[in-house]
Amino acid sequence: MKTTYYAFFFVLSLFSSGSSAEVIRLGVTDYAANGVHQELIRDSVEEINKILEPRHSLIVKEMTESEMKTAILQHELDLFISSSAFYRQMVRSGARDIVSVETGRGTGPNRTEGAVVLVDRRRNDLISFKDLENKTVGFCKIFGNFTLHVIERELREKGLHALTYSNKLDLQNIDLQELLEQLRLKRVDAVIAPTCSLEKLVEEVEVDTSWLKVLEPRQFSSLKCSHSTFLYPGLTVSSLPSLNSVFSKKITQGLLDILSKDGEHFWSVSTDFSEVDQLLRALDLDAWAEDRKWTFGKLIKEFWPLLLSIVLVIVCLATYGSVVSFIVRKRTKSLRCALMREQILKQKSLTESRRIEEMQRIGAFSQLSSLFAHELGQPIYVIRCFCYSLQKALDRTKKGDSSLKEMVADIENQAARAEEIVQKTRNYIKGRKGRLEKVEINHLVEKAIKTFKMLQHEDFQIYFHPTESELFVLAESLDIELILINLLRNASDACETVGIFKAWIEIRKLADIVEIRLWDSGAPISQKVLLNIKELTASSKEEGLGVGLKIVDSLVEGIGGTLNFGISKNKGLEVILRFPLSEGV
Repeated sequence: MKTTYYAFFFVLSLFSSGSSAEVIRLGVTDYAANGVHQELIRDSVEEINKILEPRHSLIVKEMTESEMKTAILQHELDLFISSSAFYRQMVRSGARDIVSVETGRGTGPNRTEGAVVLVDRRRNDLISFKDLENKTVGFCKIFGNFTLHVIERELREKGLHALTYSNKLDLQNIDLQELLEQLRLKRVDAVIAPTCSLEKLVEEVEVDTSWLKVLEPRQFSSLKCSHSTFLYPGLTVSSLPSLNSVFSKKITQGLLDILSKDGEHFWSVSTDFSEVDQLLRALDLDAWAEDRKWTFGKLIKEFWPLLLSIVLVIVCLATYGSVVSFIVRKRTKSLRCALMREQILKQKSLTESRRIEEMQRIGAFSQLSSLFAHELGQPIYVIRCFCYSLQKALDRTKKGDSSLKEMVADIENQAARAEEIVQKTRNYIKGRKGRLEKVEINHLVEKAIKTFKMLQHEDFQIYFHPTESELFVLAESLDIELILINLLRNASDACETVGIFKAWIEIRKLADIVEIRLWDSGAPISQKVLLNIKELTASSKEEGLGVGLKIVDSLVEGIGGTLNFGISKNKGLEVILRFPLSEGV
């Protein structure tokens, strides 16, 4: 079909080249010459040629839209047949519509062309245009750009990004029947075609379309063809200023009298191109699109006096600004020095304020501790007396329960320990130092763990890794025990946030120092929280440290050790105690 059409063009060209008569140049877009209206186009070319004979000749050229645009701008055409959108793009070159195509399937030329999106009916994942995202969409170049423009406008009106789909378009130089075969073989997910192209294919070839589905079908009473988009005027025959008005009138009359051989397509006069103009404006493809695109050269050409004035003003402002900037820099330097001094004084004031507040808290705590130590001593002494009397009574009983005796002994031991803690508190308040002795660190850690679990944390799992050899430290055993119990209590509080109660204690010898590392299964901490803990200002139990931090730090310092913090292997808090070693007994 296409070969015959080319031969017809060639014969017309030979005829016109051998004659000295006036030549009328007609351009036909490739999609118009090979689309659903190709028979009407062929009959129209023959009719125009009859109108011009014998005194005038016709040269017909089939070309793409880009080639046609170049030919129009270079005044190489008098008539052209294209889509209504391309005609509206050429109105600034003097293009005027003569006739537009009308089909027997509709009721007028204003709504004859659009696009239809076809998918496999069995694909339940393709319901709307949005489902086409990241899918391969089949499209034939011969359908023309207008079909793509129509789809792109629909996508934009639905809030979808057109590029997401156009990047997936599979542009193939095949006909609609072959394209549908690609869809059936699932090589593409959907097919875009012009309106009425599917119906024409069915009439010519009688292909099976029962497996096809129209995506988002629209129902217009003006066109009895499947379509997924709004409808616009179809193919349009347009004239250019170089066409004589007499020829324009004769050609218009001749085309309006043509009825295609299939009896469905004919020429009419379209009266409404507003929807096409809106489509082109939405896609920034209308005839005035270039005017909205400003380039540097165009800006210089149009507004050079204003730009020159702006440049002169900028130069004056730059000179003035440099002078003012020099003065400002000089003044700013002195102000910056004064501000730095003010910030240093402010920081010192803040540090002193925090220290005074800390001292006030410690003073209040010392008063409470003094009251506590004074009032608690007498009850503890009474408890010990009762335990002693009960122990003697059980000794006089020949059948005394041994387990009961052990319980009484444990009560007395704990009371003695409480009395020792009270005495330690009194000494701390009065500033007295206890008697130092050489204590074995592994034994003290085991004792502290046993005491801690016996008091209130029986379910708390503590994994202890002692050293193989004995390590001695010069200190009060109660001090180290209190330090470890306080840290274990805070570790238990930190584990409550995750519900996993586990802690690890590891002892290592580093030269002449013994190092005790303690970490738990509490929640991870950040570097900011760790910094606050290092500054001994944190009071939240969530990270494993409570209100006893000051006392722990004071006890460690009294032994001659150091207290440090870090982040453990499981991203939680790790406490590091270091004490100087002493020679063993």
